[in-house]
Amino acid sequence: MSDFGQYPAARTVRFDRLLPGPIERVWDHLTRPELLAGWLAGGVLEGRPGGQVALTFGNEHGLSGEVVTWEPPRRLAYIWREADAESLVNFDLTPEAAGQVRLVLTHMRLPAGEAASFGAGWHSHLDILARVLAEGEPIDFEAHMAVYHRLRPDYDVRAAD
Repeated sequence: MSDFGQYPAARTVRFDRLLPGPIERVWDHLTRPELLAGWLAGGVLEGRPGGQVALTFGNEHGLSGEVVTWEPPRRLAYIWREADAESLVNFDLTPEAAGQVRLVLTHMRLPAGEAASFGAGWHSHLDILARVLAEGEPIDFEAHMAVYHRLRPDYDVRAAD
């Protein structure tokens, strides 16, 4: 298993990661705003189909959307809306051996020309999530951006294949 995302279809990136469990703890980090802020972005995520999603990354930009799928603690999907683009992100959780949890993240309908950016972004955020779950260390936005910029050339090649 590679930490790198795959591009199984046009404008789609998929990650398959093993994370420290249990599954309820990983679910909480995907859905509870105070925990979501520690690895992805701060804001609102209302826990129900049709619930509001409004996240802000650092001091820069944000996204809005709504929850499409809410099946605790196994499945979450929401619309990801930035500027004029709308995409869909899915999180699927499965318990694995030794207390680990498999997270399959699939982000579909990515904005044209943005697949590499989303790939590098999710990769670096998922690295932070793994560290938070293992060590309790929250996001350092500057460190995240350094990892993003280091990964971006790899994702430019991967997304072009």
